[in-house]
Amino acid sequence: MKKLLFALFLFPFWQLQAQQTHKSSYHLHVSGFVQNKGQVYDQNGKVNNTVKFLYARDDFHLTLKPGGFSYEVIQQKSSAEGFPESGFTDNDELKEWRDNQPTQTSVNRIDVTLKGSNSEAPICMDENTGVSLNYYTNGNAVTNVQSFNRIVYKNIYPHIDLVFQNQQSENGDYPEYSFIVHPGGNAKKIEMNYACCGNLHLDDYRTLSINAVNGYVKESGLRGYWLEDDAEANVYFQLKENTLSFNVPESKSKTLVIDPAVLWGTYFGGKSSENWDTESEITLDNESNILLAGSTQSTTNISTIGAQMQTFGGSRDMLLAKFSSDGSHTLQWATYFGGSNQDIAYGVCCDRHDNILITGFVKSSNVMTPVPNVFLKLQGRSDVLLAKFNSGGILIWSTLLGGSDDTDPENGRSLICDDADNVYFCGYVTSSTGVATTNAHQTVYAGEGDAILAKYSKDGEKIWCTYLGGTSQDRGHVLCLDNSGNLYFGGTAQSSNKSRWISGGFQTAKGGNVDAFFAKFDINGNYFWSSYYGGSLGEHGRGIKCDLSGNVYFTGWTNSSENIASLNCFQSRNYGTDGFIAKFNPEGDRLWGTYFGGSGQDLFYGLTIDDEANLYLCGTTSSSDISYGDAYQKTIASPQDAMFAKFDGNGNRIWTSYFGGNANDASYDIERDSSGMLYLVIDTWGPLPVTTGQSTVSGADDLTVFQIDVNPGTAPINRENEILKNNISTTIGISPNPASEYITIKNIESVSGNAEIKVVDLSGHVVISKQINVQQENPEIKLNVNELKNGFYVVIFKHDQITYSVKVMISHQQ
Repeated sequence: MKKLLFALFLFPFWQLQAQQTHKSSYHLHVSGFVQNKGQVYDQNGKVNNTVKFLYARDDFHLTLKPGGFSYEVIQQKSSAEGFPESGFTDNDELKEWRDNQPTQTSVNRIDVTLKGSNSEAPICMDENTGVSLNYYTNGNAVTNVQSFNRIVYKNIYPHIDLVFQNQQSENGDYPEYSFIVHPGGNAKKIEMNYACCGNLHLDDYRTLSINAVNGYVKESGLRGYWLEDDAEANVYFQLKENTLSFNVPESKSKTLVIDPAVLWGTYFGGKSSENWDTESEITLDNESNILLAGSTQSTTNISTIGAQMQTFGGSRDMLLAKFSSDGSHTLQWATYFGGSNQDIAYGVCCDRHDNILITGFVKSSNVMTPVPNVFLKLQGRSDVLLAKFNSGGILIWSTLLGGSDDTDPENGRSLICDDADNVYFCGYVTSSTGVATTNAHQTVYAGEGDAILAKYSKDGEKIWCTYLGGTSQDRGHVLCLDNSGNLYFGGTAQSSNKSRWISGGFQTAKGGNVDAFFAKFDINGNYFWSSYYGGSLGEHGRGIKCDLSGNVYFTGWTNSSENIASLNCFQSRNYGTDGFIAKFNPEGDRLWGTYFGGSGQDLFYGLTIDDEANLYLCGTTSSSDISYGDAYQKTIASPQDAMFAKFDGNGNRIWTSYFGGNANDASYDIERDSSGMLYLVIDTWGPLPVTTGQSTVSGADDLTVFQIDVNPGTAPINRENEILKNNISTTIGISPNPASEYITIKNIESVSGNAEIKVVDLSGHVVISKQINVQQENPEIKLNVNELKNGFYVVIFKHDQITYSVKVMISHQQ
């Protein structure tokens, strides 16, 4: 049987190498060709039914249509002015509101029409990826959307099929297409007409270049060969005006493969992808599946119509995703939720039936309810959102909280459920109406922005809601519930205490321009006490948890040199902007408080706790001197790394570690499951040690969840220490570090004769072993590490009875 195959490979030209690590990582990327069931829109917000399947990767789309397909090269630009928290205009607060800014999306589309083809060719789908997608966007609910790795146009020409395939490799997914010419088919009938907003030309007979405004698509390296014996066959592009065809040899007995590779890229260096908000949050359900909530500027459900060059306003949608706990880290489903404007989720939690609740804010006037064509009514310029989904990501109910006179965005930030599936959430509003319930602790809006605390039933009915604040800006960020039914919520306050809105707690006078604050209520809304926490400069509260005895732990960061640390604490002074941790009893008395930080800026964002009252914290650091104990990563790798730390309930540090590559990294949330596994949310602008088989950075900044085993005796940080401990190092050096192609081992004491070099990964596996003969004093030995995957390794040099070791980071960039 004679078969002729045409294969077209679509590789992102900047695609990064996958990295190996013995930890686990969960990375959101919806792969494959997503079927259009009504969720794909054009640039005007109208359903685009001409698209049958959409493949979206970074700033590149491949849309499949009857009789052809399209490439789209996308560029997004935003103008981030920021909304500084409580008047405190530091870079972190500008980042918090980064995703609330308007964007402009520019799309260059290249339409490929198969001239003379069968526009009614049946389209078959195969190889389901197993991921379900739900879209509650643009006023339209489309659920259980499936994606596939293989799409076939049957008889697109007589006896010729067109096959699109999503290929998977260590470098990530990429699509390809092939023409399969069955007996009786004529390959010379295949003519591809390119309509685009740029220049189309042949660089040579095997390279087609398409240059557009945003970027380019280049079909190059065209190769022809006979499938039976891999013998080369002369295959060339033919371009007449804008129509591409193939000059192919004929054979009645062999199968010919025609194989061009496709590169694409933008000229601007930014990527949109699933670009999550910087303070995305995770939670675990009762089976330790991971739920991740945030927002995205992704264009994965947009395909333009009309002119090949389009510019239109962008928006953000809430995004909720679920990953399995079975060790495969599989994305089970993802739900997009929002309207035509900016909608962002910040908080997520699960109830005891594994339903999922999110909170955040919406600016859209067409946010969905479960009832078709019924939308939530936006009261002001923005409202607080509370929504509930079942364990499959299907919307159960949604509701808004806010008034008509708001002046700034109103926001839900954190939430938690009780055993009766009631939900409590905190945040902040700028409305004087539509918020507080009758007989609440504070029924009157104090002005410029108040923190709020609310309770809703499992069916979405408001039970009670209270303001908490003074005459300036005050914001609730974090919330926890103890075993006795008491709520603690905290955040950042600018208001003084002239109105005595802070009372009964540890600190009732504001220390500086901005203080952290926290307060205690019960589940019925009864107030117990509240407290500032801060000195003469600025503090921000970001994490709060309770232990089994009802003590409460509060964390964030500070610039003040007083009112933070207690006597005989872990760190009694600050070194600039440092993290803080404080412990209070149920009556609000401080038991201890400490700074945490080094020579740079150190910020704590996330906090979780185990049954023994050990604290696990995460955040960001620019300090080079904070690692301690069994640290996974002992040295800072970039100007800003993520960090995570463990303290006991008495404030003693157990260990602290960096986590990051050679670009800026941050961690905004941390969770722990019942087996002791930590889950660390990392937001990165560069390569990180991601699980083999996953790509690294997909967007301008990208978010990955790492699962880390820190149980005694099994933690990967202990294995690294074991390797280093058994191979004493005092003088050996490595350069460069991080390295890419080669490393030079130097500072070795004078040796001569045979020596051995080993490179070991952090799980103890030898990945390079080399015998050398040294014939000089103070040798410098060059070692090729180009084949190693990105990550951390230990280099061991052994001569006679002397062994040296040093840690090195491998980071291949493209």
